[in-house]
Amino acid sequence: MARAYTELFIVRSDEAKETYIKNMLKFFKVDGIIYHDAKPAQQLQLPLRHAQRLEKQTGIPSLTITAT
Repeated sequence: MARAYTELFIVRSDEAKETYIKNMLKFFKVDGIIYHDAKPAQQLQLPLRHAQRLEKQTGIPSLTITAT
């Protein structure tokens, strides 16, 4: 149970989340990203500053849609 919990995306560090996303971008040859920024679920998401950093590092454009 502990091992399963530590492998969940939402409990990983921001760096681990960014690395995972970068790997998936390459693997799936992604040419754009749409983020859904749901205010009630902030703890589950990659913060906007990380989304912007990923865009800068990868050159892959992104769009963030904010919901309340």
